[in-house]
Amino acid sequence: AETVDVSWRLAVLSPVQDSGIEAAVFEMICHHEHRHLVDAGLYLPFSANFWRALGLVLQFGFSPAAVEAEMERRAELAALHLTPHRELVLEHIASFASEPDLRSPHHQGFTALARQFSRELVELGVAPALARPSRWHLLPADRVEAAAQRLFARLPAR
Repeated sequence: AETVDVSWRLAVLSPVQDSGIEAAVFEMICHHEHRHLVDAGLYLPFSANFWRALGLVLQFGFSPAAVEAEMERRAELAALHLTPHRELVLEHIASFASEPDLRSPHHQGFTALARQFSRELVELGVAPALARPSRWHLLPADRVEAAAQRLFARLPAR
């Protein structure tokens, strides 16, 4: 219940007015989908990126589901880093991570991102209790931005 509640709290914190919510969500989706295009350029065509693609497949144990979850983690991390509407992206991540019965690539990737984001917040000096997804609505905006930037900087780039 606590994690589900945080989705509502993050959505309420958003300074985006109802009239602007569609544009804000569209912007988040654009950043998310753009990262998929970046990753496609990194690994496709397979013949031109053989070693890089092989490394990815090996890293995730030849599991198509694990690779797909990683692509979703990267895409949502890009949305979190690049949009000014970080509270809406955190709400999206928290809503997926709070559903333990889901087994979609989005759920697995977003759950991994939630854990990684929480660890990064702690490394930035945020108290572990405040770094939990159920407390993300209480985070200072500068810590959210810093954690997102640090994680985004670790993504592969061409």
